[in-house]
Amino acid sequence: MINSNVVNYVDTKQYFKAGLVPIENSEQEILDLVKEMNERIDGKWKESKEDKLLQEKFKSLFSKDSSCYGLTAKIGSKFLMENKEMLL
Repeated sequence: MINSNVVNYVDTKQYFKAGLVPIENSEQEILDLVKEMNERIDGKWKESKEDKLLQEKFKSLFSKDSSCYGLTAKIGSKFLMENKEMLL
């Protein structure tokens, strides 16, 4: 999906039209991300080697032709840790 047009979808109607059903983040996933974001903003976040490797692996999934290539945003570290199979 990363290297398809799906990465450019901005409306849930586009997902449904393509036969895809978006999955909402859980309350816990949102809370974990907000906590991480606050720690990063406050300079308290301690990124482990594994966190760094998972972030790099995620970014490497995008081809140079993808609109997301060169992405500088981070994905929640706990989300990546709990969903490593998505990075294969």
